[in-house]
Amino acid sequence: LSFAFRCAARGIVSKENSIAKFTIDFKGKTERSFHLVQLHAHVKQSAQLEIHQLQNTSKNECVLLRESISQAEKSVFKITTVTASGTWVRNELNIRIEGQHCESFLSGAYFPKQDQLIDNHTFVDHQVANCYSNELYKGVLFENGKGVFNGKVYVHVDAQKTNAYQSNANIMMSDNASMFTKPELEIYADDVKCSHGSTSGAIDETALYYLRSRGVPLKAAQSLLVLAFLAEAIAEIEDEAIADDIRNRLEGWLHRHEH
Repeated sequence: LSFAFRCAARGIVSKENSIAKFTIDFKGKTERSFHLVQLHAHVKQSAQLEIHQLQNTSKNECVLLRESISQAEKSVFKITTVTASGTWVRNELNIRIEGQHCESFLSGAYFPKQDQLIDNHTFVDHQVANCYSNELYKGVLFENGKGVFNGKVYVHVDAQKTNAYQSNANIMMSDNASMFTKPELEIYADDVKCSHGSTSGAIDETALYYLRSRGVPLKAAQSLLVLAFLAEAIAEIEDEAIADDIRNRLEGWLHRHEH
């Protein structure tokens, strides 16, 4: 059997006081292939950088995405990663906060289906004081799909006044689905506010019953609840055009899965 290997590397430099927004669309191919994609970005002083990623690869593809981000003083970095499908998808995100008064926002949504594995690994490295990070990943797992979330926040001894928050939540739509989640905090400073947590469970039966009792079909009711559950993961996107595009794609992907 033929097998294609592809490798790509990209770099982004956000200049001081600049504002930049990128939408990266990963579209599937029919051939058997492995994609290695590397992205390096440096967000300079007082710059703002947003990256929104949409991954919808085919059942024949495997993707390894490695992203390395560094932030200078007073910079803001936001990233949203939505993974609809892929035989094996691993997203590795490494953020180094190197200047004070930075803000970092990480969010993701993923929904593996039959024989798919979607794997998100994040590392937020708080090296200096007076910085903020917020991380929220949400998953909906169908059939025998598998999901992984391994997120780590590291707070150095000099990184006082750090505020760092990390959350992972999942809905299991099937008894055969599997979720492996491991949020981590490693803190060496004593004047910080940090929290992490993870939940995995079935869809809200009370809410489902409420919709069904008002004439909403089962599949449509499930889709409404799933979309509401995932909405928070893209709430940080301030550009309404981008946010609406992602919501529309989510609705379309879920609707196709119903059938």
